[in-house]
Amino acid sequence: MPMGNPTGHPLNTFIVRFWQGQGAEGFYWYGQVQHVQSGESLAFIDEQALLSFIRRWVHIPEERDTVKEQGGKGMTEPEANGKGTAEQSYQRSEEEERC
Repeated sequence: MPMGNPTGHPLNTFIVRFWQGQGAEGFYWYGQVQHVQSGESLAFIDEQALLSFIRRWVHIPEERDTVKEQGGKGMTEPEANGKGTAEQSYQRSEEEERC
């Protein structure tokens, strides 16, 4: 699996689509992910396949994956930079528009 950024682009954009299916055992989720810059895509049936595809372009430390499994909350980049979550940023921008 290549590490780093094989496309040479400083930005990696992904389109992720989810669908819900129904089988003999009930409902399940599946999807498709596409790396916009390269055009490569992958159909997936579980989050491990999705994350493996994304890791081809973006280094995600294994420790961050296990935070959720251990019942903790991972820190997003905006939180790490002291800017809050994306939702908080959206709420702030709505408040600013009202002023």
